[in-house]
Amino acid sequence: MISMVPQVSEDELTVDVLPRNDGGFDLALSESSPGGLGQIETIVREIQRQPRRFLDGLEFALEHCPREQMATDLNSVARVATQNGTQGLRMQLIKSGMLQFQ
Repeated sequence: MISMVPQVSEDELTVDVLPRNDGGFDLALSESSPGGLGQIETIVREIQRQPRRFLDGLEFALEHCPREQMATDLNSVARVATQNGTQGLRMQLIKSGMLQFQ
């Protein structure tokens, strides 16, 4: 959403995930600035103007989570460390680019 409206800073917005009785979730977007600055209205106007762009961005954000990749990488490192010891860990880190060969 923020890239659709560059004048709105993500630091000034809060998203809450609210569970529903049917097992689904609602998202509540609010401004963190006292009194608000009209940022949500600006975002809503842009979503109405380009609904497909918003849906594409939302889908991308849900499918590509950098924390998920980090968790996968850390689990791989832990698995190699427990199976192959520190030498195997060092080789895996070099292979993954997380450690430079010295």
